[in-house]
Formats: sequence, structure tokens, C-alpha cells
Amino acid sequence: MLEPDALPDSTAIHGSIQSIYFSNGRQGVLSGLLEGGIPRNKGWGWRVQGTLKDGGNVQTADYYLSNTGVKEENVSFALGYRSNLWGAEAFISRFHTVIGIYEGSHIGTISDLERSIARDRPLKAFTPDEFIRRIDRPNQDVWHDMAKIKAYYHLPNGATLRATAAAQSDERWELDVLRAGKNINTLRFNLNTHSGEFLYDETNTNKSWKGQVGFTYLDQGNITSGSRVPNPTLTTSLLPNYSLQNIGIFAIERRATEKWEIEAGLRFDAKEIETHRPKTNFSPTILRNKHTFSGLSGSIGIKYHWNLLTETQLTISRAFRAPGGNELFSNGVHHGAGAYEIGDPNLKGETGTNFSLSTSFKPEHWDIELGLYSNHIHNFIYLRPEVLNGIEVYATTVRGVFPVFTYQQIDARFQGVDFQATYALSSRISIQQKTSLVRAFDTENNQYMVNIPADRFEYLVRYAFKKNNAYVSGGVTQVSKQTRVEKGSDYAEPPAGYFLVNLNWGVKMRRFDINLRVSNALNAAYRDYLNRFRYYADDQGRNISLKVSYSI
Repeated sequence: MLEPDALPDSTAIHGSIQSIYFSNGRQGVLSGLLEGGIPRNKGWGWRVQGTLKDGGNVQTADYYLSNTGVKEENVSFALGYRSNLWGAEAFISRFHTVIGIYEGSHIGTISDLERSIARDRPLKAFTPDEFIRRIDRPNQDVWHDMAKIKAYYHLPNGATLRATAAAQSDERWELDVLRAGKNINTLRFNLNTHSGEFLYDETNTNKSWKGQVGFTYLDQGNITSGSRVPNPTLTTSLLPNYSLQNIGIFAIERRATEKWEIEAGLRFDAKEIETHRPKTNFSPTILRNKHTFSGLSGSIGIKYHWNLLTETQLTISRAFRAPGGNELFSNGVHHGAGAYEIGDPNLKGETGTNFSLSTSFKPEHWDIELGLYSNHIHNFIYLRPEVLNGIEVYATTVRGVFPVFTYQQIDARFQGVDFQATYALSSRISIQQKTSLVRAFDTENNQYMVNIPADRFEYLVRYAFKKNNAYVSGGVTQVSKQTRVEKGSDYAEPPAGYFLVNLNWGVKMRRFDINLRVSNALNAAYRDYLNRFRYYADDQGRNISLKVSYSI
């Protein structure tokens, strides 16, 4: 989670109003922020934020996608105090969204689903002729509430004690199409989380080696039936009721000189998950099963400044990750992904050995960054399409027929290159190129993996005007076809590569900041390999967005 800006420390009131309109989906977004201090109470600051969003059916290059609208309302409030010795801040927020689920991803029979995947264009029933703002079933209705308190205290030696405690409640309703006028396919998930962190931080001391030592704590309870985690009522759901606890202890040391920066860290995690299932529906006999995981992670990073223009960083790490509740226990329809997902309660924790090397070089007119990495992961947890020897497996449920995805564990190797170069032709004109290449391989079974990003290349030309920080830019994004996939390992072959043209314009005038963006300007019809809805429909067509911000 990104940390928000520090609260203001003056009594002056500032704020901003931001309005964004997206042509695709005719989506409007309105947000506002107001912040300031408290007169005659030095050190106090406050902030209020809110956002409204409303959009209807998304449009591809050639047709609307039925029931793909979105509605959102969220609000947050923060109040804090800061002094030279200590400070504290309280934050509360509420987020609510209703997300339409594309109707063409819920198909009634296996033959209809296979024909839907094979079609270049969805059936007319799922591609209305007119724009529709209304959100029907199926959809997701999500409420997320959070309360957080964080505080710090400066010690006499210059170190700082920091503490954070947070509570979150995430409630999601999945509302499927009505069957015989009944809500029999309505599912509810409620995830409650309590977390905390305590940190001893020497970052601002005068010591040569500056360390951080701390611990984290996470406690979760997932309810999919019944009113309490230990007392479920139903045996079937995407996830069972479960409780989870995770404790982490970590230490980091860092030293920086004129030429060198060295950072080393060590972390130990222990995680326990206990499932709660009734023996039969509404049975008072509850079956409980406990899973425990623990592992050590560590890293060392070295950065060397060759001169004012060049620096290189090498990082070597050993990482541990315990499986999540969905990876262990999923067994049902993942509504938002249009798929039936099956977990594996026998999964072990992942352990990875990772190497990365990056260099930045900034001579006159140039800004160049090159990153190389090689990650070897033992027991990598992998969501794989259930296609066995070229034969597709489908799940038939009361909610429809869905492709099946199972969580599996393999040994994997990830290697790749990230490259970015910007060249200033003049003080106003610059050109930029970005390249992202990923190579992933299942070393245990000696085969390629599915759902790995294809090669991606971006090209951009930017012109800056003399006044008002105005600029205009145009670029092309090229995504290649993913060819490194085993034949017959997915429900559909990887889609063709594509080119997208994007245009941007912006200007700042006094208190106004105006930006215009045209995505997929040529309205190309394409399907992105990493979008699971590529089985059913094209991706979004042309989208013109206008963003206007006004600062108070």
C-alpha cells in the first residue's frame, strides 16, 4: 500500500478538485481533497478526501460488452499531530464499488462455452447495440472499511520508534443471474484483518551503519457462511471459513559512502492457517484442519557510483513465501475472472534465489537504464489451466459452465530484461524507448509456462512548449504474440500481437492542471494474452480521457 503524503503542519487550508471523463464507458470520476491545520493548535493537521465514479458498458473496437459498468464511492479522513519529539496519526476510510461482470463469461453448456471461446466475436446477446449504464447481474458488490493508527517517538540517540496498528473489513457479495426468480446463487465473503508493525529505525542517526529492527503481525478471519469464523454452516463455497495468523521478524542494515551503498536484510516468517468446515450443511460438528509454514528470507544489495553519471546495483536474495488461503482452499467459481478455481491444501512454501543487476547511465542528452534478473523458485505456486493432454476440462455448476484452473507447484526459472532509454534531441524534443522481456520455464517438467507476459516494446516522442509546462506526446506500444507456450496447454491459443497508438497533451494554467489522453487512438481490435476474458471478447477500444484539476 502506498503511504499518503504527510499531513500539513500549517493552519492554512489547501485542497483540490479533480474531474476525469472517459469516453469509453462514458465514465465520470469526481474527487476532492481538503486539508489544513487547527488554529492556535500548532502541530495538528487534518485531511478529508472523497471520490465518486460512475461508468457503463465498455466498448471494444467493434462492439459493446454487456454489463461491464462500474460504480464507486469512497471517502477518507485523517487527523494527526507532529512535534519534534513525537507524533501520531489516525486514518479511517470507506470504499464501496459495484462491478458488472461480463455476461458472456457465464455460459450454460460445455458446447456453448467451447463455441464462445472459438468465436472471433461474442454472440449478439452479449454485445448490445446501444450503450447501457445500468449494472445487472452478475456483479460484485464490495465494501471495504479501514481504520489505522500510526505513531513515532524520537529517542535521545537520534533513532526513532515507529508503531502502526490497523483493522480492515472487506465484504464482497457475488450476485449471479437469478434462477427461477431466486437468489440461490448469491455468495458472501467477509474478510476481517488486524495487523501491526513495530520498528526501531536508525535512518536519521549519525551512525555509519544504520539499521532497522522490527516485527509485524497479521490476524485474519474469513467468513463465507455463518456469522463467526469457527461456526460455518455450509460445506460448499469458493473458500471455506478460515483463520490466519502471520508473525514476521526482520532486521536491515545499511551503509552509504560517497562511492558505495550497501544494504543487507534478514526476515523470518511463521504462518498458521486453520480451516473450519461443517461435516454436512448446518451440522453442529465442525471439522478443523491446521496448516503451518515458516521460512527465512534474506538479501544483500550493493550499489556503486562509478561517477556522477553512472551507477550500478547488484542484489542477491533468498525469498520465502507461504501460500495464501485462495491457493490452498479455493474450490468454486471465481466470479470476477469467469473461471472455476481449485486450490491444493498440500502446497508448500515457495523459496526463491534471486539475482538482479541494474545500471543507469546519464551522459549529456541521454538517460539510460538497464536491468537484468534471474530468479529460480523452488515450489513455485502456479495457477494453471486444467487442460490435460490437449483435452479441456470444464466445471458444470448451477452458475454455468466454466474453464477450470488449478493451483499447482513446480520448480520455475524466471529471467528477463528491462530497458529504458531517453534521448533529448533539444531542450524541447525527446524520444524514449522501453523494452520488457520475460522468459519463464518449468524446470521440473521441462516445458514452457502459460500466462507469462509477452515481449513488450514502447516508443514515445514528446514535445515541451515554452509556457505553462505544456507538452504534447505520441507513442506506440507493441506487444508480441506469446510463442513460448506448450501446444494444447490452454483453452485458447495465445492471441496475435498488436500495436496501440497513444496520444497525450497537458498544460498548467495558474491553479488549473489539464490533461488529455487518447488510448488506442486507432481503435485497434486486439486481445491481451494476460487478460483471462480474452477467451470471450476483445479488449477495450479507443478511450479518450480528459482530466481537469483545480488547486485551492
